[in-house]
Amino acid sequence: MTFTTKPAVAPEMLAAVVKPHGLRCRWGVAEAACGGAPGCLDGVAGLGRWAWAAVSPTTRVWQERPATRVPPWRGRGRRPQRERWVEGAPAARTVREVAAPLPAVAWARQTIKEGSPGPRVAEVAAMRVSAVRDTLPGPDVWVGRRRHRATGALPTSLWTAPRDTAVATRVRRSGMRWPLATCGEDSKPRLGLGAEAVRSWTGWHPHRTWVILAHFFVVRMSLSLKRIFPPIQSARSQLSS
Repeated sequence: MTFTTKPAVAPEMLAAVVKPHGLRCRWGVAEAACGGAPGCLDGVAGLGRWAWAAVSPTTRVWQERPATRVPPWRGRGRRPQRERWVEGAPAARTVREVAAPLPAVAWARQTIKEGSPGPRVAEVAAMRVSAVRDTLPGPDVWVGRRRHRATGALPTSLWTAPRDTAVATRVRRSGMRWPLATCGEDSKPRLGLGAEAVRSWTGWHPHRTWVILAHFFVVRMSLSLKRIFPPIQSARSQLSS
């Protein structure tokens, strides 16, 4: 086996379950390690799927797609085949710089996900930009910024969804990493996720699959018991009084 980075492995793993029609999905969500790897996002797009990925605010994009062309051949050497910027075209800028002048009307309160305390709401703004691919303009994507009212933090993300995708749909996808992270955090100390003693993929994969299924069962039972026991506890308190 040779060393392979996580952003390179991710599209391969997705292709292994998508191509044989073993998994029906529209979106793939990823952390900043994959969001900062254009090849990973392009690999997801190549499978006909849309991606949401966290990215650094220093990620460079074009607010407006710059003009490019293949330079004319000057009669000597090889004929140019690779496009170059047209002279005077604007340079790519960071997401932080591009999104800084967004007006107040561009921000809207959106429900990101349902949490145990209730819906999690944040102020969200998004704009359409052109991604950078090897110093040249790449695919058109959405850049989203989410503003936490309490801390003022501004997490940044990229969505490769089409232009006409509903804002609420894009925002909800940004909350899908939370249940995955929670599953890992809960399952390691409580359900033995990190307690396997295997040396092969064949041994590791079933262990992780069963633990995730067990976590799903525990969460569902917890939600059911919360709905059942509050009335019983209330009745007991009334009898004791």
